[in-house]
Parts: sequence; structure tokens; C-alpha cells
Amino acid sequence: MVQQPRFSEQQFSCTVTIAVFTGNLDEEIFAFGVTEDEAKRQAEQMLEQRGCNAEQIAELMQSAQIEAIGQWCGRE
Repeated sequence: MVQQPRFSEQQFSCTVTIAVFTGNLDEEIFAFGVTEDEAKRQAEQMLEQRGCNAEQIAELMQSAQIEAIGQWCGRE
């Protein structure tokens, strides 16, 4: 899925390393939202869709990185 941030809206990304489940040291998922909580919820939903249970999701989310991305996205 591709999302294009709007210039006038703050956007947040949530990066979660999932190497512990895949064995690929560089594997991560990225989720986006207009709030930090929405980005986290999106990441949690993606982990659930990959078959992670609530305990695994909680463990992975402890090391998740949330970043504001709106300030470095420019106009088209």
C-alpha cells in the first residue's frame, strides 16, 4: 500500500522490526497515520494479519519507532 502525505497534514510512521519471526535481520513493517496512535494501530493490525498473537504484538511494539514525517514531505 502506498500513501502520499498531504502537505498540510502532519503524518507519522511506525517502524517495527519483525526479524525475530522471519529470520531476515533487515525485515521491518512500516505503518502510517495522521496521529502517533493511528500509526501504532495500523502497525498492530498489520502484525495481527501476519499471524502474531497479542503477546507477540505487545513485545514487538515495545521496540517500535514512531516518527513524525510531515515536516520533510514537500509539495508536488
